[in-house]
Amino acid sequence: MGLKRYFYSLIIFVLLFPTYILSVSYSSPVSRSGNVMPFRHYDVSYQKAMELESLKMFERSRDKYRSINDSFFKLYPSIKQDKKTLDKILPVVISSVYRFSLVTAQANYSNMYQLVYQISSFKTAHSHINQLLTILMDLKRSHSNFIQSELLAHLLYVRGVNRIAWSNKLLEGIPWKNYVVFPPQDIASMLTVAIEDFEHLLELEKLPTTFRYMPAFMATFLERIFSIESLSNDDYFKLMLPRFLRHKETSISYRVNRLIYNHKDIRELVKYYSDRNYYSVYLTLKYYYSRSGQRILKRATTLHTLDDILQPRNKVVFDFFLTFVNQLHIR
Repeated sequence: MGLKRYFYSLIIFVLLFPTYILSVSYSSPVSRSGNVMPFRHYDVSYQKAMELESLKMFERSRDKYRSINDSFFKLYPSIKQDKKTLDKILPVVISSVYRFSLVTAQANYSNMYQLVYQISSFKTAHSHINQLLTILMDLKRSHSNFIQSELLAHLLYVRGVNRIAWSNKLLEGIPWKNYVVFPPQDIASMLTVAIEDFEHLLELEKLPTTFRYMPAFMATFLERIFSIESLSNDDYFKLMLPRFLRHKETSISYRVNRLIYNHKDIRELVKYYSDRNYYSVYLTLKYYYSRSGQRILKRATTLHTLDDILQPRNKVVFDFFLTFVNQLHIR
């Protein structure tokens, strides 16, 4: 009798064990290779990362976002033709790369990490942005209506922010380490490339830099003489609202904005989006191209030796780069 019971138990074990193994491997957030995250865990991991970020636990939040990104980059070649799967997963991934880049900058500006670690983390964020941009451009070519320009604009924004935060850290590293960590001329070039990302963003979104109904010379006159802005954030809001209203709640664009800004209301999403493009993009461009901004930038390109860089009169160069960081609310 005991032998018979043992025999039946063995049969049940043999039948059920493979099912158990499959269920464990599926429910685990990371596969046994440690690389690929099952689809249903992307949303959960993203929400956990957002919670950590809201508590200013930037390093732990960054690790969560990074695991989502790394998993997707490894998974993409096997699903690049699967439009249905991509539709499910891309909103989370785009939002994750976006927030990963912002959190990287915030972590570096709120902690005293070694300079080499900070530079490495900026490089990683830059790599993630470029990898995803390449993927989206690839999908835009193969599925023309699948990827909207707004999605590319999000990534251009965070790439610009990442470069600005990175360039300022390189400049600040010179007095910190007491040697020329990176030539100021090259640091200035990095800032210029970030500005080009912002310009490309506005061009992609067809957002003006002056009132469309006001001649450029008049806008310049009013700004310089009476300090009247030729453009306000309300102008961007009015331009963006009709576009957002056309988004279906099932569209990738709507879901990306909802995840990035953690809000569902269309008007609130438009406000967040237009405020970002006005205060962080347009006003940053305006400061960069101002007379004083260009004068200081030119001075930065003439600094070569440590003694030159650390001259008290060149403090304006450090203040110039820090102004961009403050404009973007990185620290």
